[in-house]
Amino acid sequence: MQLTGKDVWEVGVKMGWANGSYNPRTNGMAARAEVMASLLNEVIAQHENWLPALIESEDAMRAWEANTPREKVLRLYKFLNQPESSFGHRAL
Repeated sequence: MQLTGKDVWEVGVKMGWANGSYNPRTNGMAARAEVMASLLNEVIAQHENWLPALIESEDAMRAWEANTPREKVLRLYKFLNQPESSFGHRAL
């Protein structure tokens, strides 16, 4: 499913940077929303394999969590959730 200029326009209205009626021929902001939708569609098409890779990673993480002793999983979560400034100061 591709984004349309109207989709981008509706987001703009909700965010407060677009207003008025959606008519790309008479409204410059609506015309820019059309261009933005086209550019977003290009980027999405270039990276359409992101979702399968993400799902595979999440499945692998769930499998690791299910097959790893609970103590090690909790230690990893604790390590990852500590403030960034202390990353180099604590060992697992």
